Amino acid sequence: MGMKKRLVWRGLLLGMVLSGLGAAQSQPPALNSPPLNLTNALYLSKALTYIQTHALYSSRVDWPKTQAEAQRLAQTTTTTAQLYPFLREVIRELGDHHSAFQTPTDEGLLLNNLGKPDAGYLAVATLDGLHRVSSVFAGSRAAQAGLRAGDLIVSYQNNGSVSRHLTWRHSGERTTHTATWPLQPNTSPVPAVGRALPNHLGTLELYSNMPWASPTLQIKYAAQAQAQLKSADQTARCGWILDLRRDEGGNTGAMMLALGPLLGDGSVMTYWPQRQAALSQQVIYKEGQVKAVVAGRPRDLGLIFALPHPVTLKVKNPPVAVLQGSFTASAAEGLVVAFHGRPLTRFFGAATYGVPTGNAGIRLPDGASIRLTEGVSVDRQGHQYEGPIAPDVVTAEWSHFGEAGDPTLIAATQWLESQASCRAAR
Repeated sequence: MGMKKRLVWRGLLLGMVLSGLGAAQSQPPALNSPPLNLTNALYLSKALTYIQTHALYSSRVDWPKTQAEAQRLAQTTTTTAQLYPFLREVIRELGDHHSAFQTPTDEGLLLNNLGKPDAGYLAVATLDGLHRVSSVFAGSRAAQAGLRAGDLIVSYQNNGSVSRHLTWRHSGERTTHTATWPLQPNTSPVPAVGRALPNHLGTLELYSNMPWASPTLQIKYAAQAQAQLKSADQTARCGWILDLRRDEGGNTGAMMLALGPLLGDGSVMTYWPQRQAALSQQVIYKEGQVKAVVAGRPRDLGLIFALPHPVTLKVKNPPVAVLQGSFTASAAEGLVVAFHGRPLTRFFGAATYGVPTGNAGIRLPDGASIRLTEGVSVDRQGHQYEGPIAPDVVTAEWSHFGEAGDPTLIAATQWLESQASCRAAR
């Protein structure tokens, strides 16, 4: 059955080449059918074969209709760029909110993001179609203007790469605020922040990293986060708060390496491509190394990432309170899954964004690329995750976010203080 599916688009291509219409048509081609653009036919064949055979939700696509439209486009288009809207629509039909078609221009923007101007804050589009501020960098012009995490962006305008004009309003308020400030170069991911808290607690706030960055930068990201853990753990911490509320994703391997001392050694999750179940991969952390092992096979895929001098916490396997919210997305949701099933772990905040799925991709001949959701995340106890992940304790997401009265921080602190290791530390 799998072989038949893989041959569908090859057969379509052959049909388009030979008949000018395609093998999917039962009727003979019209005598006056337009000539075939072989380049575009090959392009469509590669893209659609990949989507049909690898996408987790391939069955949601109306393939007969898609096949017919592909044949038409192979005869009526002259450039591959004219195929982009069609391929975007096919990706949209998958409905997983994680797959994407990226043009060569899109790819360039991603690859060059490290050098793009930075406005001093991060914002994401939420599922309700709004744009909210997820992070404001300390000391930035955005912070000086009064912008806060959780604010709703009403409008913005860039003056090239020189300045940004922003209108926003604070969460729960109607009054708008407006300011203009200069853009600054962005040269690295937002660093993790670790702190020692009262009552022998520690906290680590982890931000997004850049999935397309070099292995060297990924290792640097993980090493910086572990250094923050070590700094906060100079005096033993009886429990930890892991704040993922502003982590919008990135490279799962680097993030798991960063959090290895909290995750603990062993298998922490499995990536399961449902349509290729034999290729499921266990993700294992041990002593500063993250490995992906093909389940049920004696061989492994080798190291993903490793740190030469990993951190060891003074209290082994401490209780961990994981803070999550609607900005916690993609690879960060993979972290949430990795902590599910871990002993002495509880989750606080709001449901995550809803894409805890695994992506892979291909690059097309003109430099465009397809990223597909191919599998789901599975926790240590075998539970699968495909959508938003609910916390154990629901709190008001943007009420006093990051302040002393932050209800999520308060709830997490109270739970940690009730744990045996923290009661003994008093």
